[in-house]
Amino acid sequence: MNNTIDMKRLTRLIIYENRSNEYIYNIATVAFALLIMVFGFRAAFIAIGEPLSMGALFGNDDETVQLILMLSPFIFYGTLPRKQKKEMYLLLPASNAEKYIAMLVNTFIIVPLTITLAIICVNYIATGFSAAYIASLQETTGLLNRILLTWAGISIATFFIIMLCRYKAWIAIAMMVTIAIIETKCIAMIFETTSQGYLTPSSLAETYLLASIINIVIFQILVYYNIGKIKA
Repeated sequence: MNNTIDMKRLTRLIIYENRSNEYIYNIATVAFALLIMVFGFRAAFIAIGEPLSMGALFGNDDETVQLILMLSPFIFYGTLPRKQKKEMYLLLPASNAEKYIAMLVNTFIIVPLTITLAIICVNYIATGFSAAYIASLQETTGLLNRILLTWAGISIATFFIIMLCRYKAWIAIAMMVTIAIIETKCIAMIFETTSQGYLTPSSLAETYLLASIINIVIFQILVYYNIGKIKA
């Protein structure tokens, strides 16, 4: 059953993982706490006679939102390396292929969409239901690049979690540091090539697009391969 895929079993696995992780409840709790903080500060400033103009809590900083989304696998599978959670995961009546697909659906689609919607709702309320904020969301320039870059980060984070399941923490961290060094060197080479005029802005965007796709493919292959290697 290691590589078989049964759609009913896969669907039940995705539903089970979403129910058992209660991540939607956790995100909703954090979002509610942030709103309380926003309106608490606003009320405090009004009380002392200095009305505060509150903008979007997360601003329009794509990098901030991307970073949150890149780390989102830890919201869902962050406790998986713990012995008890790992044993429960290994006992799930699903093949390795089904576990991988469920992980892909959860980390690539369900969790990012939930977090994104939570951020939009928090910002929309924090800005006083501003139409300008909603209009700013319609900006789609570079959207594909941002999505692929986010998925690349999610792939790396998921791989790190799987490595924590397989190896001691210091080994997994050493692996990720090595990967970070390699990635940094590659980025530095791209910037150097650009500064020397070998890459135009359009070709630079295409290079980042290709780099994101390569990262996604490599790390998803590594995740799939290593899921079957997890032991209690």
